Amino acid sequence: MSELTWRQWAKQVATGMALVGPDLRVRWINQALGERLGLGAVSLVGQPLRLLLPDIAGQDQAKRLLAAAAPLQWRAVELTTLDGCTVM
Repeated sequence: MSELTWRQWAKQVATGMALVGPDLRVRWINQALGERLGLGAVSLVGQPLRLLLPDIAGQDQAKRLLAAAAPLQWRAVELTTLDGCTVM
């Protein structure tokens, strides 16, 4: 599946999804996750992952997996909205 096809598909699903770059900044986020966090998806692009994933262990795991170029799929991750609320 090409990246364009994947993004078109991921844009429409009800499951929240995001892509994070090697600098641990959000590169892309679908509308479902943006809505779950109470923010527009566009406003999260470019933001550091630590704003949404304050758990240091989770950030460290993301760094290791990105360095190894391994795909990462987390389920039921506890995220924090920019106003400090926690969502799953």
